[in-house]
Amino acid sequence: MQFEPAKVPIEDVINFEKVIREAIDGGVSDSELDEVDDRLIANLNSGEPNIRAIVACCERLLDIYADYNKDELRAFTFSTLVAAHIRNDDIVSTISAMEMGVKFSLEVEAPNAGYSIVSNALPYIMCSDVAVDTKLTTLALCTIFLDEYEFHDELIKAYTNAAYIFAENGAYPAAYRVLEDAEAVAENILGGSAIIEVLSVRVGIVLQEGAPEPCLKVSHEVLKTIEEKGLTAPINLLANVATAYQRYEAPEKAIELYEQIIAEVKASQPSNMTLLAANLSICRRKLGDIEGAIRDEAVAREYSDFAAENKEALLELELVTAVNHVANGEHEIVISSLASSAQLLDQLMSKSLRLNYRRGWRQRFINRIEPIICSLPTSGVVHDLLGPLAVCRSNAVSDWMHFLDWVKVISSNPAVPGEKKAELEKYVSRLKDVGTPFVYEFYEKYDDPFQRMAIPSPWERLSTLVEDLVASYGVARPYDDALIDKKIILFKERLAEGNVLVLWLRSSLLFIRGESYYRYELGRADEKSFFEKLISYRFNSVTMREMAEAIAEISNRLTDALESADNVLKFPANCQFIYMPDAFDRLSLVPSFVKRGSTDWGLRVAPVLYKRSSAEVLIERMVGIPDDPEELLLAEAELKHISKIISQAVCTLVDKTDEESFLKAMKTADALVITTHGFPLANFKDPYFASLGGPNISHVINTATIQREFINLPYSLVLINSCHGTSSLPKGPSYDMVSFPILMLMNKKSSVIASSWKTLDKISYLFSHVLFEMLKKNPGIDSAYMEALLKLATMDGDQAFDILTGIEDEKIREIIITGSSKENLNQMLHHPYCYGTFQLYTLF
Repeated sequence: MQFEPAKVPIEDVINFEKVIREAIDGGVSDSELDEVDDRLIANLNSGEPNIRAIVACCERLLDIYADYNKDELRAFTFSTLVAAHIRNDDIVSTISAMEMGVKFSLEVEAPNAGYSIVSNALPYIMCSDVAVDTKLTTLALCTIFLDEYEFHDELIKAYTNAAYIFAENGAYPAAYRVLEDAEAVAENILGGSAIIEVLSVRVGIVLQEGAPEPCLKVSHEVLKTIEEKGLTAPINLLANVATAYQRYEAPEKAIELYEQIIAEVKASQPSNMTLLAANLSICRRKLGDIEGAIRDEAVAREYSDFAAENKEALLELELVTAVNHVANGEHEIVISSLASSAQLLDQLMSKSLRLNYRRGWRQRFINRIEPIICSLPTSGVVHDLLGPLAVCRSNAVSDWMHFLDWVKVISSNPAVPGEKKAELEKYVSRLKDVGTPFVYEFYEKYDDPFQRMAIPSPWERLSTLVEDLVASYGVARPYDDALIDKKIILFKERLAEGNVLVLWLRSSLLFIRGESYYRYELGRADEKSFFEKLISYRFNSVTMREMAEAIAEISNRLTDALESADNVLKFPANCQFIYMPDAFDRLSLVPSFVKRGSTDWGLRVAPVLYKRSSAEVLIERMVGIPDDPEELLLAEAELKHISKIISQAVCTLVDKTDEESFLKAMKTADALVITTHGFPLANFKDPYFASLGGPNISHVINTATIQREFINLPYSLVLINSCHGTSSLPKGPSYDMVSFPILMLMNKKSSVIASSWKTLDKISYLFSHVLFEMLKKNPGIDSAYMEALLKLATMDGDQAFDILTGIEDEKIREIIITGSSKENLNQMLHHPYCYGTFQLYTLF
């Protein structure tokens, strides 16, 4: 029987397979079989395609051709399958089919089929709504194929697309690496236009990283090369040169170049007009022409419909608008634009799954949003500022905690198959093992799919899995609960409860009560002076006396700030203050509250924008980590004393180097008390290797162990009674930071008390005594903490001496009593250096 491709029953899959197999067994040629593929494509391109049937036929053909070793036909079938998924707008299936098709085309050396797959799938995927992680993985796979078969033009485009994505997510080392690959390819193309294109992209990325001077240098070299080769400078290069002039304080030159560019692109590229006109507006404002700046701002907004898909251009426009109207004194417009900019930044971050990519967006824009907030009047209505404040105060820890919540929801979703849940848990477990959420420095630098020596990243497979779960089972996206609107609601909830929010904001304190705010400017000089002293103290470069004087001085300024805010906002007689510190956590507000001599105002520190669930501490089982008395005289005595106070609690003492015993004990612990020497975490370069014992001393309190194990532990209280317990390591101009209190809050049910600088062992002993005395009476940690602080700060030398005489170990007691005087104890206890070090950390 003669084989007739036009009569192959593509609507009947079982019959379709039977006919194809019989035809192959009967000796039909590959060219005739290829006509079947032509028919599938014709149906796909018709007005009413039967996509489901085409997909089913392609899947059968893939199996058939595999059985008969017809590699070329199989490769082209992948191309048809990709086209069908694209026509069906099925992004997950498109990515999966493209990945299999490209890998197969490479394996069997089928360049034509592979090129068909790439040229169809890549534009569709790049324009889709999938996470940037997925786009980058797709681009990396395509570049392997395009490089193998020397499709140079397409390869350069793939590399530059990847470079832009890396750069906009703040992954600049990765962006420059792929640009180097693009330059190497472009050097092989005659004429010079390809290398000019790549170098133009480099100019833009250097500029985006915030380096206008190097940008000008590179761009001038490129312009010189263009002139020598008789080529025409690309519009994007000229625009970047103009922007470099604008940022490098040469607005006249920038205006001249912008006007030349705008004249060319107004009709041909209207989608670029919003960004160009916004930058032109900046130039006019810098020259003092506010009227001209607002006129260009209006032009930018006029063209904003053309840039609707370019959220970054719209964000730039809102920031330009805000600054223009600060200069013009129109504060309502400023606040409205700030609110819009925060929403746009949130939308841009939502496309990024990796935590460091999300941080990259924040680092790019937070240092532009915050100065605008600080340029507003020192008091006013707060509501429209909550969004900008929320997006600025977001960080990798809150993102990660929301991501883990999402994983938990997926694990209990009956619609999601068990193998998908297991796969998800596997990748999340691997993320914990490599240091998430604090993947900085070495690992982060080499975590991209283009790096030839890349460390395998769970994010790559996880990204594809997330897209599959969202598309196939209708689940929410991982960070939906971390969106800015949810955070605004959380802010409003805390304010509605009567709390006062206090944010450290660029050398000032921002107080928020109800619907009103008040900002107290501390002054950059005072802030800088104290912070430099604190850093020097962490490196033992200043004396304890000098540090104590600096603390007393800054505490007086912070007390002035509190009193000024009270005069404006009229704080109620009883209220809780929630302090949101900056990334360096450099200032303790504790002394200012203790000086009032009353516990009617409470204070807690909330460095993570995640909802607090519990404020009570019930202790039945406790784990203590002491230093040996020869290293720290009172460490073990302090823990034994606490156990005596909490008489119903079982206390397990663990050696600071015994991780196995420590983790075993912590599985049932309600409280953890650490009384060892401490090393500032801020003195480490990479937090993944950080330990409370320092770089050369083994200690169970280290970031790797805590990140991996602590999330699921039941403890409700941690007391880090060690030097520099709150020390934090920031990551760039954002609120992404790591500290031991923050790490320990990640089990979502704990409160953590830690010291801000070096502690004195007698003071630590006394604080533990009063804290656990208060907790015995009242399980509410907030009030117990404030009562303990006030009792410590108002205790006289006689009372302190009486407590120290209760030390059980006779030898240690004798040493302490002999080395102490009531007068000296009295003096120390009343100094903010001693009582001001202890800060209470909670979730928001």
